[in-house]
Amino acid sequence: MPETQLIPAHGKARWQVLRWEALADGILDMAYSIVMERRRLPDQQSPQAMQSWLACINDAVQQADHDINNLQSSLSLAQLSLGAALGYLDFRLPELDWRNNRDKLAAWYETFSKRSSMTETRPK
Repeated sequence: MPETQLIPAHGKARWQVLRWEALADGILDMAYSIVMERRRLPDQQSPQAMQSWLACINDAVQQADHDINNLQSSLSLAQLSLGAALGYLDFRLPELDWRNNRDKLAAWYETFSKRSSMTETRPK
């Protein structure tokens, strides 16, 4: 089987993959922060921080929807990172409803989430 290069070695393709990976990391960081904040005692939670993190998630998901047609079709760290981030939103923050008014991204994820690597590692 040929080796898959998850991060191109150089050039524009490399920076595009790294940009997508950074966007997905940001989504995950903010989502994880919300999940952890909700586990604190209610009087110790920061609603302002959670609102800020939620706004960051929404901005990043909106950006992904806007740019999804520019995502390369061959498998790379970009697709894996984005797929993992969106899957985490479904798993931990389903009330966020990230698909709402983001039809292009939702369609991309619908297809990507059917990959065996996604279905076999989906939390139960």
